[in-house]
Amino acid sequence: MKRFIWVVFCGFMLAGFTFTQEGLNAISVSKEVPNSYENVLKTGFMNQGDIVEGDLNNNFGAFEEEYHTTYGFKTGESDYTYVVEFNNKYIGVKATTKDFIQKMEEQANQTIDFVTKKSSVAPGIVHFKGRIVSMGNDEIEHERAYLVSMGYSEQQAKQLIYPFMIECADFADGKNSLGIGIACFVLALLIVIPTVKSFIEGTLFNVRNKKIPINDGAVTKEVYDTEQFSMSEMSGPKLNPFDEARDEYYANNKDEDSKNDSDSNHSSGLKLRL
Repeated sequence: MKRFIWVVFCGFMLAGFTFTQEGLNAISVSKEVPNSYENVLKTGFMNQGDIVEGDLNNNFGAFEEEYHTTYGFKTGESDYTYVVEFNNKYIGVKATTKDFIQKMEEQANQTIDFVTKKSSVAPGIVHFKGRIVSMGNDEIEHERAYLVSMGYSEQQAKQLIYPFMIECADFADGKNSLGIGIACFVLALLIVIPTVKSFIEGTLFNVRNKKIPINDGAVTKEVYDTEQFSMSEMSGPKLNPFDEARDEYYANNKDEDSKNDSDSNHSSGLKLRL
């Protein structure tokens, strides 16, 4: 039971960190003035951390799926990163919301159909807003493998990859994400506080019910068999200390009381003779 409580606690804490980070990031981005994606396309220049907003005319599908796991189990929704043409090269665009993922999937199908001549209709436009971030080695390798699967050689694929990607999110929903993150932290504390309290009371203050045998002062068989503790001398329990004192008094004055009784009887006899 305690293990289950700790698993739930860790799950809420992980969700709290994730939503809080996304919320703070969204709030920060929403306050910044974005750069025009069209200007970025013209100059071909981008800085890590810049906010970019504009329209995507095409994408060739997702080359990477990302999701979180807790104790081996998938938690939350997946994020997908798509291959987008950028100044005769390719850049990754990461989608983190269901609505945006759906739009990117539809555009990817339309782009592939248009390029392969299955359709004469140009792909639709998808509006986006995101932050430029650097790509890790795993992401670069996944994009390279995807470009090779599209028909490029290994050398061509390496030359066509921009080491940056645009990470998109619903920046207008930052306050909601922050609220969910704080709520997850509160629930985690409510779950773990009783367990920690019982642990502290049981360990720190040693509050527990314990029964132990008492052997000190017990009369052993060897001592019990001696004359000092013979059955003849164990005449039974005394009612109180006054009974013991009374018995001792009568034992010490037995002879004197007998003599007094004899003298008293003798005197009485003399009187009768008179």
